Amino acid sequence: MATYKGIQGFTIQNLSADPSNPIEGQVWYNSTSNVWKVEELTTAGAWATAPALNSDHTQSQAVGSTTSDGQVAMGAPTGSNANETWDGTTWTSATVSPVVKVTVGASTQGSSTASFYVSGLVGPTPFGSSTSTEEWNTSSWTTGGTYPLTVWDLRAAGTQTAGLAVGGYQPSIADQTNATNLYDGTSWTSTSNWPINKRNHIAFGTQTSTLAGSGENPQVATFASFGGATWSSEANYPTTIQGSAGSGIESAGFVMGGGTPSGPTAACNTYDGTAWSADANLPTAKQNSTSIGSTSSALYMSGGPTVFDVYEYTGAGAAVTKTITTS
Repeated sequence: MATYKGIQGFTIQNLSADPSNPIEGQVWYNSTSNVWKVEELTTAGAWATAPALNSDHTQSQAVGSTTSDGQVAMGAPTGSNANETWDGTTWTSATVSPVVKVTVGASTQGSSTASFYVSGLVGPTPFGSSTSTEEWNTSSWTTGGTYPLTVWDLRAAGTQTAGLAVGGYQPSIADQTNATNLYDGTSWTSTSNWPINKRNHIAFGTQTSTLAGSGENPQVATFASFGGATWSSEANYPTTIQGSAGSGIESAGFVMGGGTPSGPTAACNTYDGTAWSADANLPTAKQNSTSIGSTSSALYMSGGPTVFDVYEYTGAGAAVTKTITTS
């Protein structure tokens, strides 16, 4: 006759406290709370509160991953030169940017040791447009290539040596633009136009697998992907949004929050390259935020109305302790 020990490799323990590192399938009896418990893997994603930011980075873009190499700089409604890095546990203030910017695009697939921040609205008031690119390399800033358009509210993607920037508001024509430019770490080069003409939109991914869409004016649900040379239309987002955040790449994308015609939303949706699927809602409805990570692990941060808050997402497969109920 099969036994629990024979199947799992250990016996059911009688413990006064839950084990510090239980493994999947482990069952034990907690004699203090008088309940049976089991370690399971989650079947859906979930959000939890994470360590807060030191500064407001509303309307900026963050770069890196959730494990050890994240960064977010500039942003805030009146402009900021604040710069912070993420080591997987804590946000640490680093050398400030040489420019104070309100809205700015960044290399979403970069890292806290190699990133760029491009164009945007320069503050504080009176605001002005910027064509500058600021490059961050571990501990200091240098000036990168000049962006070929004077725009703000653009978004960027890729890395410091293989980047992309798209869209934005162009004051010279008093309208949005669909211009797309590629970055090689030295200079920006024009490429095929984005099929959407928006500002305050969303973009994330690599230079050869970027997903970009939504935005204003007016708000739209349209998305397109860039494969390295041309853009292709993608499935529409479930709602019309602007000022949302996103992480991942075109075939595994995660879009969070944003502004809808009725106000900020807490809705989050993942994209598999073909269709959007609803995921766990944010703890708070927010817009003009930013994020890092992937569809399995992400950080969502800043934005209104709570500018220092950070939420951490864990996808399906995370370990969780459950109480066994009996009748």
